[in-house]
Amino acid sequence: MATKKKYSPRKIGLLIDSAHFVLGTAIIVMAVMAIFNPDSYKVLFPVIFMLAGIIDYVNAWFQITAYQRNRSKRIGGFVYLIIGILLTGLAVISAISIWGNP
Repeated sequence: MATKKKYSPRKIGLLIDSAHFVLGTAIIVMAVMAIFNPDSYKVLFPVIFMLAGIIDYVNAWFQITAYQRNRSKRIGGFVYLIIGILLTGLAVISAISIWGNP
């Protein structure tokens, strides 16, 4: 039986930081475009909320898996998970309100 490869929190932390940089930059660029011209770029609002939810899901996964023995950090991971679910719900609601009405 093959052993499961375990990554250290430092290696995973570098990947998390890279994901934060890429997704955060995309969110900022889309938010600036949507704020300056909301009529043309109203389609970006659900995408912005979804990307923010993805960031929270990544944070939740990291907190829950990397800190198995630290209860307070794991609770923080579940808070990230709840916030990610709320942002995903907000993305769905805004997508329905924007794309549902022609």
